[in-house]
Amino acid sequence: MKRTPTISSCCEAKAKMDMTQDDGSYFCTKCGKGCLTKDHAKHLRTTRSTLSNVRKPTGELVLFREIYLECKGRSEVSGLPLLPPSHPMFHWQFSHILPNGHYPRLRLVRENTVACLIAEHEDWERVKDRDRLLKKEGRWKPFVEREERARLKYNTEAQ
Repeated sequence: MKRTPTISSCCEAKAKMDMTQDDGSYFCTKCGKGCLTKDHAKHLRTTRSTLSNVRKPTGELVLFREIYLECKGRSEVSGLPLLPPSHPMFHWQFSHILPNGHYPRLRLVRENTVACLIAEHEDWERVKDRDRLLKKEGRWKPFVEREERARLKYNTEAQ
């Protein structure tokens, strides 16, 4: 089932959940300002739900800040500068080599997390065939090798 994107009420652009806030607020990906989504604005005019829109802290943000300091604010893939920790899209700059859904124990493991630009994160998430990614850009080689080692280690520990 395909999910429809959340649209901001200010610029009619995609809206993302602001992970730097604990109140479930959103920000516009076009202008970067905090905003209400169209769905949220409509919800405020209707009845209120008792369900919370706030995510529980996982500890990832602390890990991401440590990695940011460790790599001196630069992407581990390309070496280009990352967004600062105060930016609402800061958490999008970190990719898990092995996905959290399949490997939940590795969510907070440093070796499973890579600091990268948002576009690099999207490349990593979209490409299922790692050989294609390696042919496209050789800079991914250490991360593909790290993925293979991590998967082998995880599977041997599970047995």
